[in-house]
Formats: sequence, structure tokens, C-alpha cells
Amino acid sequence: SPIVGIMCWKAGLPMVSPRSAKTHGTGATVEGVFRPGQRAVIVDDLLTKADSKLEAAATLRAAGLTVTTCVVLVDRLQGGREKLAEVNVHLKSLFDVDGLLHSYLKSGHLSQAMYDEIREYIANN
Repeated sequence: SPIVGIMCWKAGLPMVSPRSAKTHGTGATVEGVFRPGQRAVIVDDLLTKADSKLEAAATLRAAGLTVTTCVVLVDRLQGGREKLAEVNVHLKSLFDVDGLLHSYLKSGHLSQAMYDEIREYIANN
């Protein structure tokens, strides 16, 4: 992810990326330079149900990395936080969808009807 690459570069930290095992090349499931026992943080733009984050945590852990934190820009509040907690991964989000929607409503960028429609969709999904 470009976001992760820039963050790692700015912080002077190495970047590792989980991936599906290939039948060609090195067959590695984690790209990057690391040592077993090092800590890795999962970083992404959006959290919905956490499926890809759970897969990433499992892949990184299988490679010997310690994963206890996931950082996202927006939590859609659709069960991802709870699923991550089940595998001992703590979520940190910059925003959540409720806060963003409320802000858009207060600023007039979102009508009450649209706000209600979106909240209903989220509640039902």
C-alpha cells in the first residue's frame, strides 16, 4: 500500500507485506526484511469486517512476527474491531463512520434523510 510505504519511509521503519504463497519465486508469504520475534503493525485505510486484516495477522504470525495492533484511517463499525479483538489484535482508528457522518451532518454536507439512510444501512449490514 502506498500509505504504508510512505509511513515507513517517513518513520525510518522497515516495511513487510503479507502475501499469498506462490508456486514460483521464493514462495515467501511475507515480503520484506525482518527477524522472527519482531513486532509488526497492520496498517490499512478502511476496516469493515476485518477479513483481510485477520488473514494478514495470521500470515505475519506464522512467519514469526508479533502482531498486536491494527491501525486504520476509518473504522466502518461493522464488526471488524470485535473480530480483531478475538485474535488479540487491538484496533486504533483515526476516524469512525459515526463521527464522520455526524460531522458531515452538522456541517450541512449531508442531509438528515441521507444520514438516516446511511445509518440504517450500517445497522443492517
